[in-house]
Amino acid sequence: MIPQSNLHLFPDVNLLVQDVAARWSRISELSDHSPFAMAFSGGRVSGRLLSEMAALSLQLNLDLSRTDFFWTDERLVPPSDPESNFRSADELFFKPLAINPSRIHRIKGELSSEEALVDINPHLPIHGRLGLVFLGMGEDGHVASLFPGQEVENPRSEPFVFVTGPKPPPRRITMTFETILAAKRIWVLITGDGKEQAWQNSLKGSTPLGKILKARNDVDVFRELKE
Repeated sequence: MIPQSNLHLFPDVNLLVQDVAARWSRISELSDHSPFAMAFSGGRVSGRLLSEMAALSLQLNLDLSRTDFFWTDERLVPPSDPESNFRSADELFFKPLAINPSRIHRIKGELSSEEALVDINPHLPIHGRLGLVFLGMGEDGHVASLFPGQEVENPRSEPFVFVTGPKPPPRRITMTFETILAAKRIWVLITGDGKEQAWQNSLKGSTPLGKILKARNDVDVFRELKE
């Protein structure tokens, strides 16, 4: 289901984060002044990755002035809330790099779900296909806020939808499978203990991550695999 050349294994999370950040810095669109749109995810490894990417950006003097930033999902909480995916990105990446606020397309979790969707959905079609989507994988194989057994209603085929997840806080806005699968590149970071069964289930196609791996054979998976 996934070519060996697309599976990258690391003995610890620090080496994984360093490798992913270095690969990200070499993506041609980040350095040739062409428009580029990417989406962050939350999760335990995201803070380390954001810090590494920010440090590398400063070291290499990367030009991010034409890069637009989105999120794969967000909890319906204020941007100052510790559960906010935006908050960590703002503290660890946007502020240190002085990213132009016009390039930051956050999901406004302080609004109602209807208002948040009305606000964010028009942004993504302007930029068309995302150049890169970062995903994590939960212990149940979920990605973004797309959980196993979940009914995702999207009658208007919008990029983002409202869902109620099994993990607190439950009320969330998430990218749809279709939006993620349309991205030019999909990078999945799998770190932490207790995920072996979810990974095996994903290889069989029976999890949300498995659905993505089944639909695309060019997904890059970066996995911490302790010896």
